[in-house]
Amino acid sequence: MILSTASTIERNHASGVWGRVALDALFRKMAQKHPESLALVDEPNRSSWTSGEARSLTYEAADLEISRLAGLCKALGLTPDSVIGLQLPNTTDAAVIVLAALRTGLIVTPNTACLARSRNRRHPFDGRRQGGDHHRPVRGRRNSELNARRRR
Repeated sequence: MILSTASTIERNHASGVWGRVALDALFRKMAQKHPESLALVDEPNRSSWTSGEARSLTYEAADLEISRLAGLCKALGLTPDSVIGLQLPNTTDAAVIVLAALRTGLIVTPNTACLARSRNRRHPFDGRRQGGDHHRPVRGRRNSELNARRRR
């Protein structure tokens, strides 16, 4: 899915803001050049905040998982520009899924519904306090009233 105009694309390429090589192609290139180098690594304490043990994948192993998952997506009938939602913590699994989706031409949208919705709640994965008043719906208030209230 291309959302930018041709002139915007060309301008960003010419200025160097955008590259011409896709992330999947860069990953495959690294897998060919350095197959045994580490590509993806979980936090050592992964099992204390989500399911599964901590994993580390070489470029070769990650590329194989990405290809298998991309093949599964195609076999399930997902076509380029199909949108999939992803609600996972930052793990090797999430990275593999995103890269497989890119390889298949899918669009990934993160689902942040599980994240804390107020300052008084803790982030579900690491316990940090979240600033999140902007997540709560506000009915019947104008922006000026909200801004005045926040300044107090």
